[in-house]
Amino acid sequence: MEEKIITIQQTSKKWKKVYLVSFLTITLGFMALLIGASLNNGLITMLGVLLIIVSIVGFVVAKVGAWWTNR
Repeated sequence: MEEKIITIQQTSKKWKKVYLVSFLTITLGFMALLIGASLNNGLITMLGVLLIIVSIVGFVVAKVGAWWTNR
């Protein structure tokens, strides 16, 4: 009887945490952006935009880090 080979994803939990936190902060930044725009508050709007940009960078770092770890 031949055994099946099972592939297990070896991505570190560290990268998964960075990915999750980045996704959640993108959502939070988008909500801040909408709230700031609806209240005509430039500070909250810019905070939302800044949070989205930083979160996208974190998201990309998590994806590249997970790829680099598993290559």
